[in-house]
Amino acid sequence: MQRAAEAEITALLGQFFFAFSDFVTALHLCVAWHDSGKGLDQYTAIAGDLGAADLLKRIERQVSKVYASDKSAQQDYLDWLEKAHELRERRNLFAHSRWHTEAYGRYAIAISTPVFVDPPLEHHFSVEVLRGICASIPLLISELSKLRRKYPL
Repeated sequence: MQRAAEAEITALLGQFFFAFSDFVTALHLCVAWHDSGKGLDQYTAIAGDLGAADLLKRIERQVSKVYASDKSAQQDYLDWLEKAHELRERRNLFAHSRWHTEAYGRYAIAISTPVFVDPPLEHHFSVEVLRGICASIPLLISELSKLRRKYPL
């Protein structure tokens, strides 16, 4: 049972990272195409140095600049950015933790502290929770698309 659970958890973590890659692509497209893509030539020179946190900060700055007087647009983007930052933090936890499965395969254990730190900081994720996290990423990407259509940057 533990091996089957471990295989499913491994597959879900792989799915998470593939979906997160799509999320980062959506962030790059949002940042690159602001102001109708007028700065696209300059963006290509720096795009490789921008991580998800940098991209989210750029989106936040664009929103503040473009919608300085539209509190509704700002709030809609801020609500989305809060979820996007939570996803980014979750990615960091997933990427930098040591992973195990519980002895009976009921959940995954992500240990986010270095190996000799006591007590270890453990985060438990059931298969259902991991599935939900994976399913939420395309929804977050879709929500960004809807925001960009409603409130172009």
